[in-house]
Amino acid sequence: MKKKKASVCWLLVTVFVLGCGFWYERTWPVDRISFGQTKVTYGQEVELAEAFSRKLYEESLVDINTATKEALMDLPYVGESTAEAIVAYREANGPFQSPEELMEVKGIGEKTFAAMKERVTLSNPTE
Repeated sequence: MKKKKASVCWLLVTVFVLGCGFWYERTWPVDRISFGQTKVTYGQEVELAEAFSRKLYEESLVDINTATKEALMDLPYVGESTAEAIVAYREANGPFQSPEELMEVKGIGEKTFAAMKERVTLSNPTE
């Protein structure tokens, strides 16, 4: 008889828990909840993603004519001494005229330049 009572108790508990779950699901005001986001169409999602990735790309670029030593160290394979060499070269020779001119800086060869050229940009090279 004890097994039968235990089985009935477990059955009642299970039914109660399932019933609460179904009740909660039916009364949850999903349609009335707003998380501050508007509905976006697929085309808008694509535009937002492209704008976001474009902004990230632009922020990852380093202007070698204006960058500080710390900003230059964000480039691949550029440590403190190489960044100092870039700044010293820029101060001695004026602004870089092309990204390839970086290879004239001591410590930057073809392989290093190839790794960093996608992240290098120039501003005001003719000043």
